Amino acid sequence: MTKTIAAALVLTLGLGWQGSALAQSRVAEARANYEAVMNGGRQIGSLTPQELADVIELDRRIRAQNADTRTPSQRCVDEEMKREGGAASTLQRRAIDMKCREAGD
Repeated sequence: MTKTIAAALVLTLGLGWQGSALAQSRVAEARANYEAVMNGGRQIGSLTPQELADVIELDRRIRAQNADTRTPSQRCVDEEMKREGGAASTLQRRAIDMKCREAGD
């Protein structure tokens, strides 16, 4: 996890003391719980409501950082090119462009 996510999590958790031991402890606990849930070492139901909220917020921050910023048309082109095995002929590329132009509208 990056420092940016940790800092954002601290702010989101409502802990105004960014550098405090309490805030760092809560971020570390959220990270540990997140990893334990993702690895199957801990069940969601075993988390306290606060731990669950922290894990959900951490997951949201991680997903936001890795968000897909491609346009619908570009996603379509990428998916079609993958279907073609990454190498499409000129004719196939033009067909993909026409198909994906419609998808982006």
